Amino acid sequence: MKDVNRMYRILIVDDEKDERDVVCFLLKKYGFQLNILEAENGRDALNLLKKQQTDILFTDVRMPFLYGTDLAAKARELYPNIQILFFSGYDDFAYAKEALTLGAVDYILKPIHPEEFRKTIQNTLQKLDDQKCIRQKQSMTVSYMRNHILSRLLNGVSVETLREEYGTPELLF
Repeated sequence: MKDVNRMYRILIVDDEKDERDVVCFLLKKYGFQLNILEAENGRDALNLLKKQQTDILFTDVRMPFLYGTDLAAKARELYPNIQILFFSGYDDFAYAKEALTLGAVDYILKPIHPEEFRKTIQNTLQKLDDQKCIRQKQSMTVSYMRNHILSRLLNGVSVETLREEYGTPELLF
C-alpha cells in the first residue's frame, strides 16, 4: 500500500517505550514502508511536527505535558490533511468522542490487536493515496484551465470576457 512517488511519514507518540516498540514491530512485520518518527510525550511530538511534515499521527491519549487529543488538534492546525490515529488503554467514550471531533481515522484500544492494527494502517494509507490522487487531478484541472485561458487570450479574447465567463481571476494570473 505504499505510495509509489513518496514514502509516508508516521509519528508514533507514547510515553511507554514498549508500546512504541510494538507499533514499530507491527509496521515492519506487515511490510508497511513508512518513515518512522517517535516521541515519548506530546510536547516532544509537537516539536517534531513543527520541524517535519508528517502524514500520520499515531498517538496515545494520556501522556505527560500534552494529551494526545491536544496534540492532535495542534497537528491538524499544522497539517489539515494529517491522518490521526489514537490508541489508548482507556475505553472511555469521552476520549473516543473527542477523537471523532478531531477527525481521527480510528481509536484503537490497548493492547493492540495485530490484525486490527494492520487493517487500520492499510486503510489509512489508502486514504492518503486517495487524497494525493485527488490533489493531482485538481492540479491538472487548474493547469488545463490556465492553458485554455492563455490560449483564448492569445486568440484575442479580452480579459473582461474571460472574467465574466470563468469568474475566477486567480486562474487568469
